[in-house]
Amino acid sequence: MINSIDDLLSQVAKITGTAPTEITDKKPTYKEKIVPIKVSRLTLDLAKEVISCVQKGARELGKNVAVAITNDNGRLIAFEAMDDTILAATDIAQRKAYTSAALRMTTADALEKSRGGDLDGLTNGDGLLLLGGGAPLMAGDMLMGAVGVSGATKDEDTMFADLGARVFSEIIKKING
Repeated sequence: MINSIDDLLSQVAKITGTAPTEITDKKPTYKEKIVPIKVSRLTLDLAKEVISCVQKGARELGKNVAVAITNDNGRLIAFEAMDDTILAATDIAQRKAYTSAALRMTTADALEKSRGGDLDGLTNGDGLLLLGGGAPLMAGDMLMGAVGVSGATKDEDTMFADLGARVFSEIIKKING
């Protein structure tokens, strides 16, 4: 049973084959080069795999979340809300995924950069939602889509979205193998 984020990170390490310290000590970089891309687009099957892994992580922490996956243009590909997820999480997860795809960065980074950084003055609206819980799905330096998670705390939503991005990256590495 998982009782903490550290326990969850250990479980993620088992899934991805990455040591827990690598997960916590290294902030994911979404621009690192990987082998040449054999996957040309984000498919529904890949989106469902990401959703399944995010839901498993949330379930292990006793959280109910909504998970949205968009393509690189921010169009919804897949969406699932776990039982008893709050109603507002439905729209919020989709907006986080859209924002991450539109800005090509995590929504947590976008929020930080909107407060005096590169995105100073950018505000919520027109589909954008500057709130942690969205992450781009990258294959090397190519944006394939984005994941948005809502229903838990802001830190947990961010962690689950990062989990989704990491799982996607590992799947792409295996496909490109």
